[in-house]
Amino acid sequence: MSFFEKLLSEMNELSNRIYETPEFKSLDEVKLTIERARFYAAHAVYFNMNRRDCWGHVQGSVPWDVKRVIWKHEEDELISDPRGGADHRSLLFREADALGISQGQVESLELNAGVLTAFMLGCTWPRTQPGFQPLLHHTSWNVETIPLSSNAPPRPCGGRKNSLKS
Repeated sequence: MSFFEKLLSEMNELSNRIYETPEFKSLDEVKLTIERARFYAAHAVYFNMNRRDCWGHVQGSVPWDVKRVIWKHEEDELISDPRGGADHRSLLFREADALGISQGQVESLELNAGVLTAFMLGCTWPRTQPGFQPLLHHTSWNVETIPLSSNAPPRPCGGRKNSLKS
């Protein structure tokens, strides 16, 4: 196993440990109502778009071999994921539509200040930190924490595990 493969493996394991914390276990007990699912689906589109911006900044700060790993990961996100036949943004719009929220409604959604602040921080961090810090930060922050309602705490996206692959 190469240095970067080992690094990615360790980062994935560390970032997935968040699901074992009492806070995340408690959030998994929150009942997912249709209203919360709609709120989540609409915000997931924005979260996905922000993450693509953030990973672009991270990619600019790491060595060539790591850029390739990020690029490969981002192909599913930006171009087409063979599992869904489309890029992730398009798939998220489809999910919102299936829950009764049109693309126009999602695009006109007004995000609250806390969400916007988190998005700005996510893209500022990799532009201002040296070396591997942005990569480490974004691998651990790849836990999707979109709130289920305007007054609910964040929740992981479907209990999905983080995984960057070399």
